[in-house]
Amino acid sequence: MGPGCARSMITVGEWLGAEYQTKGVKRVLSDRIKGPLVEASTRGMWGMDDVPAFEAVDEAHLDEAGKMLKRFLGTVLTDVEAESKAIVTKAGTGTPVTFSGTERLRLDEWLDGLVLSFKLPVVAPQKLSAAQTGQLQLDMKAQGMFDESDLLWFELTRHTGRPAAPGDTEGGTYLGKASATKGGVAHRKAGEETYSKVLHEAVASEDFGRIERWNEQLAEVLDLSEHRYAGQASLLIMGMMQKLTSTLGRGKHALLYLQLHDERHTGRGLPNGKMLDEGIYKTVIGRSFLAPTTLGLEALKGLVHAPAPEAGGSTVSGSSFPTSLGSSASKASTALEGQLGKMMEVLSGLGSKMDEQSEKISTVTRRLQSVEDKVAHQAKGPKCNTCKEFGHIAANCTKKKEE
Repeated sequence: MGPGCARSMITVGEWLGAEYQTKGVKRVLSDRIKGPLVEASTRGMWGMDDVPAFEAVDEAHLDEAGKMLKRFLGTVLTDVEAESKAIVTKAGTGTPVTFSGTERLRLDEWLDGLVLSFKLPVVAPQKLSAAQTGQLQLDMKAQGMFDESDLLWFELTRHTGRPAAPGDTEGGTYLGKASATKGGVAHRKAGEETYSKVLHEAVASEDFGRIERWNEQLAEVLDLSEHRYAGQASLLIMGMMQKLTSTLGRGKHALLYLQLHDERHTGRGLPNGKMLDEGIYKTVIGRSFLAPTTLGLEALKGLVHAPAPEAGGSTVSGSSFPTSLGSSASKASTALEGQLGKMMEVLSGLGSKMDEQSEKISTVTRRLQSVEDKVAHQAKGPKCNTCKEFGHIAANCTKKKEE
């Protein structure tokens, strides 16, 4: 089991059976420890929900999460010992289960290996192959970079959310994690937020605005940076975000795209420049529109007036359709689905604009009514203080003269 495995997809036994290394020494839990812990989990004493989601924990707090897990599982072992002793005492026979200090230490070291597995960065090979060297050149060209130092600077800058200082990229490599660089390590020790952490929280809360604000703030500070690639970096980030939102909107689709991009393109910056990665885009569409795809095809087939079936045609729902029609319908459906996110975004924008225009119209209407009332009042002429009628003043009032 690797560190990236989802906890909800494995059992307690599988999790406890993983092998880790602590300071170069392989650690595997013995059956003396693993067996009682598995049995305790079946009795509801603990479960995988009690294990921290280490992949979601900021690297600066991994050790703290590991210590918490050590205390928890240590307490579980103590409870197992207490229960076993109580059972043996009541039965008057048997030997209670006990764990020696050495066995508890081995559990702690196994947990240390678990935490360490989430700290180890993905390190690229020291010497790139010919294919990797060619890919590096293509990546830099797509992003308008002068050399590899610009790429390392850009990766660390995106990782920390601020322009990297001179020397911060020391230890960085193409295809490697920015967190492994000198600046990345210092950033982690300071407990600062990182792009990956913000993205993980944005995905969990389905809040695209959070990652959008992160990039907007980064673009602002980049505009003030004196690094030679800062201006291009700002344009690249905002251009990609604009392309993303105009194509997939500002919801789950866009977040899934960013998540997959972060996983697949470690150490490469934005290798497609301002354009979207076609492979990731297709994956997003496939995952996001899995159910609607079937409905869309059926609806499309029902609306098409097909010509008489020919040899080699296929029959769907009691009606005959040529194979080419099925292929055309599939392509048309895929195209329609690819536009759905954009349409939803446009409709949302139209709704907001209509509300804004409605408010403006209401304001103008109130102002016009006020002007009309004033004009109507002025058209009646002056008001007489004697008879209270309009059109004359008290000095010219006929009723006063009559009196």
